[in-house]
Amino acid sequence: MKRLAVWVLLLLFADSSYAFVLVNRTGQDISTVYVSPSGYDDWEDMRVTVPNGERVRIPYGGKAAHIEDYSIMAEFPDGTSQEWGGIDLPHVEVIELGEDGGISRMIME
Repeated sequence: MKRLAVWVLLLLFADSSYAFVLVNRTGQDISTVYVSPSGYDDWEDMRVTVPNGERVRIPYGGKAAHIEDYSIMAEFPDGTSQEWGGIDLPHVEVIELGEDGGISRMIME
């Protein structure tokens, strides 16, 4: 049921154009970026790669006024992944992912 609710929200707001800038300071290239409302296991593939030290603007859909808690997952070329949760994504302009596995900087609107 939880999964169906997420898909309904994503479909309702799929035409919305929201975006954030992701800065990769993890020490390795990011091969894939995923976004999901926190607590759900329905990851939306953003279809972007982010070389280490680079930044990329990532548009996403599914933003609902009452969903402010998102998670971002990065997958690396070696098959490992890292997840960052509790991000108020609709109000974030820039997220910088740090080498220590944390968020080294976040710029809010």
